[in-house]
Amino acid sequence: MHGAVTLVVSMVWIFGSIASFFGIIDAIRHTAAQWAAIGQSKILWIVLLIVGLGGGILIILPGYYWLRVSPRLAAASSAAI
Repeated sequence: MHGAVTLVVSMVWIFGSIASFFGIIDAIRHTAAQWAAIGQSKILWIVLLIVGLGGGILIILPGYYWLRVSPRLAAASSAAI
């Protein structure tokens, strides 16, 4: 039982770190105009995602980024084309 809990915690930790890493790359590739269009701060989100690299419960940060912020950035980028 203890091994299963350790495995689940480890997987969440690793997934959170990977999601944060790719979130940082995604956040960097969007322009300042796209960030302004959605009313968010590029610098703040990059810092939050760096904190999220710690994994664990901080999986909430990249989760929110990928589910809420990134789709809005994608919409802003397609609206600018």
